Amino acid sequence: MLCRIGAFLRALAGEVSRGPLMVLAGMLVLVGLSEPALAVVKDPALCFGDAKVAADRRIAACSVIAEDVTGASSLRAKAYFFRAMALDDNQDWDGAIADYGEVIALDPKQTSAYFNRGTDWSNKGDDDRAISDFNIVISLEPSASDAYSSRGSAFLRKGKVDAAILDFQQAIEADPQNGRAHAELGSALAVTGEQEKAIAAYDEAIRIDPTDVTALINRGIAHAAKGGFDRAIADYDTALGIDPR
Repeated sequence: MLCRIGAFLRALAGEVSRGPLMVLAGMLVLVGLSEPALAVVKDPALCFGDAKVAADRRIAACSVIAEDVTGASSLRAKAYFFRAMALDDNQDWDGAIADYGEVIALDPKQTSAYFNRGTDWSNKGDDDRAISDFNIVISLEPSASDAYSSRGSAFLRKGKVDAAILDFQQAIEADPQNGRAHAELGSALAVTGEQEKAIAAYDEAIRIDPTDVTALINRGIAHAAKGGFDRAIADYDTALGIDPR
């Protein structure tokens, strides 16, 4: 699963104080009454706070804020976004997609919502809708390296190898340290039979992340395809040392 925070949270920095990644705020509590209804004291820490909060608790806390139609649009959008990420933690792709749609309805220029929704369409195997969302991210943020690499992966799954290669190259141009883009470029080049170029791309991915088991295995496959069996075995041994499974 891809990174799911990014520009949306940066855009909300003025709302409340925040930690290194998560937007922070106060506590949310439900106060029981003698009446049949519950009075809600809104304090959004369970929604926006500690990443260790259980997904179900976060979903409940965010629901109170997101579904309050009297609340500020920016606060409701933020609550839908955090609830969607909690739904992602539960692998409820449909629920998360719906919530990212609510974020977009409230603020159509939140690139992270489009990116995350595109990722969830990919999780559901709907690459056409994923590509559509990644297109919007790129139109709003032309330097979004992760959006290019994610769209490239969707193109590659659809067999559109040339489009995938172009996207991986653009991802690398936007962020040369995007290891996933280098690794996926290697996979796309391997499909075309350009094993030397594929190996060079895997080399760069492994330089960026020496524990990238998938890149190690794929580089081993590319070496084997060229008859370099000793190098292939060395890559497989390294991969096994990182993950014996």
